[in-house]
Amino acid sequence: MTNLHGRTASLLLCLVLLAGCGGGGGNGGGGAPDEEVSPFADSYAGTFNAPSTGDNGTVDVVILNDGTVSGTLFSTPRNAEGPINGSIAADGTFTGTMQVAGTPEATLSGTFSEGSNGHVTGTLQSTSGDVTFDLVPRV
Repeated sequence: MTNLHGRTASLLLCLVLLAGCGGGGGNGGGGAPDEEVSPFADSYAGTFNAPSTGDNGTVDVVILNDGTVSGTLFSTPRNAEGPINGSIAADGTFTGTMQVAGTPEATLSGTFSEGSNGHVTGTLQSTSGDVTFDLVPRV
């Protein structure tokens, strides 16, 4: 009987040690998967130009880790501002909207890329013509 108790105690000790060695699953030991961060995530200031509507000016945007884009445009010729909102995928594909006060909302789609100078640039197609952006990360 003592031999049985000794084996049982040894077996329980082994089970406890093995359970303590269980891994966390390859994502740093936590329970939730790692969040993918957009390569464009940052705060930017820059310029935009929409030749077909005569608009140009400045833009301030924030791109969140999940690719959500929100910000404000200021049109120099119109002396007016408005929102820009949308989302950007990891490959730079953008879809969203922009509107300068006093103009209809424009739907935008296109691609952004990061240049060797650190600027994020893109030409987006809108319902009113092409819009180019040159964005510089804020420091």
